[in-house]
Amino acid sequence: MLLSILKTLGLCLSFAGWMYWFKRWLRVDFCFVPAAVFSAASVAVYFGGILFRLEHAAWLVYAGGLAAFAAAAAFISLARRARPAVHLGLREICFGIGCAVFLSILPGAHFQHYDNFSHWGIVVKLMLSTNAFPTAQSGLIDFLNYPLGTSSFLYYVCYYAGRREGTMLLAQGILIFAFFYAVLGAVRHTRCFLLYALLGAGLSLLSFFNITIRINNLLVDFLLPVIALACWAVIRRYPTDPEKMLPLLLPYQALLLIVKSTGAIYVAFVTLAFLFRVPQAMRQLPEPCHGKKPRMWEVLLPSALTLLLSFSSWAAWQYHTKTALAGTVNKFDTNLVEVGAAGTGKTAEQLQAILQLFLRTSVDLSTRPALGFVLMNLLALACGIGFCFRWKRSQKKLVGHVLLLDAMVVLYYAGILLLYLFSMPADEALVLAGFDRYACSIIVLFAGGVVLQLEEQIEDSLQYTPDGTVKYAEFQEKTLYQRCVMLGLALLFGILTSEYNGTLYTQRQETNDLTRIMQDVVGDRWPADGREDTTRYLFYGSDYAGRMTSYYFQYVARYYLYAPNVDAVCSFYEDNLENLLSQYDCLVVVEPDRAEQRMLQKHFGVDGSAGFYRIEKSGTLLRLKAE
Repeated sequence: MLLSILKTLGLCLSFAGWMYWFKRWLRVDFCFVPAAVFSAASVAVYFGGILFRLEHAAWLVYAGGLAAFAAAAAFISLARRARPAVHLGLREICFGIGCAVFLSILPGAHFQHYDNFSHWGIVVKLMLSTNAFPTAQSGLIDFLNYPLGTSSFLYYVCYYAGRREGTMLLAQGILIFAFFYAVLGAVRHTRCFLLYALLGAGLSLLSFFNITIRINNLLVDFLLPVIALACWAVIRRYPTDPEKMLPLLLPYQALLLIVKSTGAIYVAFVTLAFLFRVPQAMRQLPEPCHGKKPRMWEVLLPSALTLLLSFSSWAAWQYHTKTALAGTVNKFDTNLVEVGAAGTGKTAEQLQAILQLFLRTSVDLSTRPALGFVLMNLLALACGIGFCFRWKRSQKKLVGHVLLLDAMVVLYYAGILLLYLFSMPADEALVLAGFDRYACSIIVLFAGGVVLQLEEQIEDSLQYTPDGTVKYAEFQEKTLYQRCVMLGLALLFGILTSEYNGTLYTQRQETNDLTRIMQDVVGDRWPADGREDTTRYLFYGSDYAGRMTSYYFQYVARYYLYAPNVDAVCSFYEDNLENLLSQYDCLVVVEPDRAEQRMLQKHFGVDGSAGFYRIEKSGTLLRLKAE
């Protein structure tokens, strides 16, 4: 216990050491620093996994951070003018309180979503058990081609802070909040708290699109747009200062590319935002009193090199899949020969059905993505009209940015449609599997982009004193300014309270959830040698809501048992009972019932209560032995 506490403390000090020197080196707003450090650590551990040195990379990052912390402590104590990297202002206090409230519920939480057991959670468990990336021989993971960017960060945190579901969820939550904190760095006038209140209230609306991928899951569909928003914030804050902008974009984009295969799409949107804003900001840059104005190529050339360097993480994963994972199945593989011959694996009727269902679902205002798209456009329109009357200025810039964001959504939807038509298996494509998550992901980016643009419009319209505070004459009186701040904070805390209660409600449902029942019976196995359990398991339990006969149950069992060979039944037939059990090595009763107990008592002399029963074979005879 003491060792675990010391390792966790060391992890925190290691991160603090890296943050101090990163802040001191770049001299950027501290909002950007935690996300940059977490991204860099993730990418470093990820490259260690690519080079089959995962554990070594984790220790190198850990030890380097501790050395950096010791150096920072010595520097602060010896240098008279040295100061800590963080100034605890109202921004940090409010954000810290919000983070603490949400993160406090994660250590005791458990996985809920199907994909945690089929991929994201089991991948991290395998990495922690073997101290290596999954191999082509692993039987626990069906699809090995998913990039391991966030998994590397979760591995690094859990390696020192503990191997539990709650620790994985906490690490994911910390990563998400770090990038939300980076988005706050878009505010240039840091002494105007009104801007933070309004931006925070707007960003809290993004939780509306995160219902299917709440924070108590390891799914990355919410993380993708949040990282992209952080990149946009960097570009907006330092468009003419490549010495600050590029060292931040490099780790952000490198991680974004390996969070998920679709990360390249979000990097493309970041690049388009860069190409749109930076040249415009460079042209508007006034001539300096001394020296000369930087030329366009002096910014664009290093930026292009930075983008190419960030793609090294993506290229490394492509190389890894073609070498170490050669021959594995990609869930969304597309046979180009078949596509060229109009043979996508789907009939013409199926393609037409998919297209029609996609179009209907895309414009259905009863769905969150469509409703969010319409509401955010209406919000931008209403704010634009209000700005015109308040500041008597043209809102062409706001309208142009929102139209570009609309075009981004349309392009992304077109990409989703192509995925369903040509890549996804027919049985999943015909029901638009995962549509809510895919669509909500881009709507989060769209809504966040609208909020950033509205905040920028307000920030540019206000007048400020020489010290950076807003002139209260803009609000006629200081009281009105304070009321606007309180309104923004009330909206922020109201929305986050709803999200917090929703997360708690979901967590309370675990009492009767299959995952909790499973864990109570089989526990949570972490083999010391990392070897998979090759025992063939047969589970018996109630088929309430079809859970025992679904793939969901099998993935849950595989995760907790760390065993790939798992099947399940919800009833026994007496004339086939022995034949069925002879195909397995162990029977696990999850939820006993009278029929099952009577049958097992009659044939094998066991009471059939919840637990493990070893199946022993002697010729044609079978015996069950309770464990």
